[in-house]
Amino acid sequence: MQRVSSRAAIARFAAATVVAGLSVAAVTTPGRADAVDGVSIELGGSTSSLTDLQVSRLGIQWKWNRRLLESGGGYLGGYWDFSVGYWRNESDPRLRTSSSLLDIGLTPTLRWTQQWRPALAGFVDFGIGLHWLSEDSITTLRDLSSPLQFGSVLGLGLRFGPGGEYELGYRVQHLSNGGLQQPNSGINLQLIRFQYHF
Repeated sequence: MQRVSSRAAIARFAAATVVAGLSVAAVTTPGRADAVDGVSIELGGSTSSLTDLQVSRLGIQWKWNRRLLESGGGYLGGYWDFSVGYWRNESDPRLRTSSSLLDIGLTPTLRWTQQWRPALAGFVDFGIGLHWLSEDSITTLRDLSSPLQFGSVLGLGLRFGPGGEYELGYRVQHLSNGGLQQPNSGINLQLIRFQYHF
């Protein structure tokens, strides 16, 4: 009974965090708060031991309205990344504690962009955000202990097209509860991401 109320409290906290993040996105992009700047799809899976997951995610992005630093044809900017994902568990059936789960995340992300040509740029992303998972365990060996997870992501890729509207990237992501509850197994994901910018 206590676990259910604890999970409900964590779910409320995660929902409040998403709402707060979207509110901050509205403040950091004046005049464009309701405008989505991009949409993305990510496909990949787990790189953690004894865990076989197939992950797919859809996302929407809001760019920050200012550059934080400019140097030598490159600049540091950022964006808010809101995603909804589905994890299909293909681990050994004898070890599985759930067959699938839903993943909702909000991540403020810093991006260094290096412009090479008018229609070609490279980038590196780094972000730390919050994820809410519909299950807190994947296998008997991969117990995340909480539906609320911190997600750190490191990505790199290319932006291309006549107006730079297309993007292809590779991302590595680590999710864990940050030691708030034990055990804190955490999980690593590798993802290929395609994004379209409006």
